[in-house]
Amino acid sequence: MLKSSHYNIEITKDNNNESVIFNSFTGAMAIIDSKTYEYINNNDFIDISDVPEEIKDNIILMETHGYLVDKDIDEKERLNILSNIARFGQKTLVLTIAPTMDCNMSCPYCYEDHQQSKMSQKTALKLVEFTKKHLITNRFNSLYIGWYGGEPLLEIKTISKISRKLIEFCNDNNIRFNSSIITNGLLLTKDIAKLLKNDCKIGACQITVDGPKDINNKRRISKDGKDSFTQIINNIDDCKEDMFISIRVNVDRYNNESMYELIDFFKSKNDWNERVNYYFAPVENLTEACTYNKKSCFSHSEFADINANLLRYQYSLSKNMEIPRPKPKHLPCEHISPNVFVVDPKGYLYKCWNNVGIVSLNVGHVDSGPIFNKEHMKWLSYKIPNECEECNKRPLCQGGCPYAVMQNDCKLECHHFSMGFETNLELLKDQFLTNELRNHEKEVK
Repeated sequence: MLKSSHYNIEITKDNNNESVIFNSFTGAMAIIDSKTYEYINNNDFIDISDVPEEIKDNIILMETHGYLVDKDIDEKERLNILSNIARFGQKTLVLTIAPTMDCNMSCPYCYEDHQQSKMSQKTALKLVEFTKKHLITNRFNSLYIGWYGGEPLLEIKTISKISRKLIEFCNDNNIRFNSSIITNGLLLTKDIAKLLKNDCKIGACQITVDGPKDINNKRRISKDGKDSFTQIINNIDDCKEDMFISIRVNVDRYNNESMYELIDFFKSKNDWNERVNYYFAPVENLTEACTYNKKSCFSHSEFADINANLLRYQYSLSKNMEIPRPKPKHLPCEHISPNVFVVDPKGYLYKCWNNVGIVSLNVGHVDSGPIFNKEHMKWLSYKIPNECEECNKRPLCQGGCPYAVMQNDCKLECHHFSMGFETNLELLKDQFLTNELRNHEKEVK
């Protein structure tokens, strides 16, 4: 006997009375005819042997893709189990390393406290030894390093030194090694990109652009006073063949109207293709280090509407664009796992990069390793808000950012993506039907 999945979400119903159904647990999306849809809605439980022949194949397909599940399965408990496996069962050590908190930009919304600090050679070596010991002691089979700051490329020698030592160790011990970097892009020349790729095995980077040239240069302010937009775009052009580049575009009330012009500019970069992508993200005032006016930040619901409109505009320019598909996940954030740490320039360990530099919130040091203090236990015992447990969209966000939840007494406005994903699905449906029509027209000809 089967029942409808708790995670089925009806998105739209079109003129043909067909429904678009999305399952947030499996990520499956289907256009369901009215007879199949009505049969499922009119029956709490379904026995395959009783299903009319004309829709039996549809019902079998819906079971295959998770729209229908065994009537005895507890879907929420299944998700809890999978979340625990993802949280405590992974064999990858994840380190986000800030070799410096200094930066060559002075962006008004930055939440980081740009202390004049950089990682010493002594701390770098201790970090390498800590990593080696942690990998072997816990029998990890994979190491992921994310470089962060500040501006990490200010300390390219430290990045190279640590990377080479860990890559050699991983090769000797049959441990997979992966790495990426978050940089403002000013120092990412072609030579630096090749060094990162060949010596450090860094295959991807994230760069921030905040609007067209005039807008970006008022927000992404280079300390040398130069045109940061042109320099960043030129560097992306020069480096795209050496690494995948993801452009994050920060959006708030001051620059949101300029996003359409920025999309037009990105569209004109025909040679970027699949090597460069971009996405929009809200500016958020999360930490005390951030002096940005909270009134300039959008709420998640406001940004969901803005992001949906931007996606529709992108689609109007290119019907063949790759539309971001909602992806289920088992964790809200990897930092609630015991094998994930952020390392500051002084060697202190943290559970979240929002806490970097606040020594009172450390959970250990590369000298002595992790300690199970109050801060560490708070992250390892974190539970998503109760209201999220029952939500049929839970697999898309898993309750949102743990840091934001804990800062707000376990209350959180729904994440903008879990509020606005319907637009993505509507456009995916339109794209599918458009391609179907084209294929039909070709067959007729």
